[in-house]
Amino acid sequence: MNKPNHSKAKLISGTCTAVVEGDADLKRFEGPPIHFYLDEDRNRWFISALTDPVSFEYHQQIELILPNEGHVIEKTYEIVKEWDAQGKANASWVKRTSHTFRPYTAFSGSVEVTLDPAEETVHLIFNFKAQSGTRIVTLTNGDMKVKGTTKRRKANATGSVTCDISDAVNRTYRSMETALTTQPASGSFPAHTSVWSREFVPAPDPQPFDYRVVFNFAEGLVPGAYNFSLDNRQVRAFVFDLNRNVAWPSESGTITLTSIPDFETLEGPLSGVYHFTGTATLTDGTKLRIEVNNGKLSIEK
Repeated sequence: MNKPNHSKAKLISGTCTAVVEGDADLKRFEGPPIHFYLDEDRNRWFISALTDPVSFEYHQQIELILPNEGHVIEKTYEIVKEWDAQGKANASWVKRTSHTFRPYTAFSGSVEVTLDPAEETVHLIFNFKAQSGTRIVTLTNGDMKVKGTTKRRKANATGSVTCDISDAVNRTYRSMETALTTQPASGSFPAHTSVWSREFVPAPDPQPFDYRVVFNFAEGLVPGAYNFSLDNRQVRAFVFDLNRNVAWPSESGTITLTSIPDFETLEGPLSGVYHFTGTATLTDGTKLRIEVNNGKLSIEK
């Protein structure tokens, strides 16, 4: 197996705290911001923070997504469930371990924003209710301060991500959209290139679906064969079923990369073949397993 040569990712500074109500294991959020950037395609700010692992290795993540209205001072936005609603904000709370991922999507709340793009600072005071399946958590007394932005590079990509998914999901996946991004270190995973893909049919189709297959490749990775595992710090893969709010992380399998784009510019092809297995645990304890076979990556900026 090949070993990447990691370089240090840019760090941002700040704090984030909140009270968590409604979860059996976690009662308080306290951790540093990890992302603060403007998605120019969507004209919205993405701001998130991540805790260090606590008992049983739980992590928490808070993400807030705000309209870009330039320099604002103590402006309050309503938090809604509808994605990218005009003049509204979105938010989420995620509870995860190295092998589980449970996102809670906010459906009500508010956030007071003071944001200065020139100084690269933001102060958020927030509260929201979020839901995953039948479970609801409430975040109160939320306060996040950030200095500095994460320099995120993004490129819409041509090509495709394909595979055969079986067991809990049975379909031949053929991506309809793909993108490449660079991301700073997050939790236990270093700075990386992220490969995002999507296949979907929206409502009102009688059988709507929205699947994502995503890969993370650590900075400095070179072509070669890599094994998937839940705590791998070189390569990770995920399958998401957005309609059911279920995520499967790669727990075993292999990816063989024949080419990788430049980390700084995203120039060059990304190609390879892969297979992996994953298990998702639902809120009632039910385990859903998938197998991913005959996977192929062939995309380029």
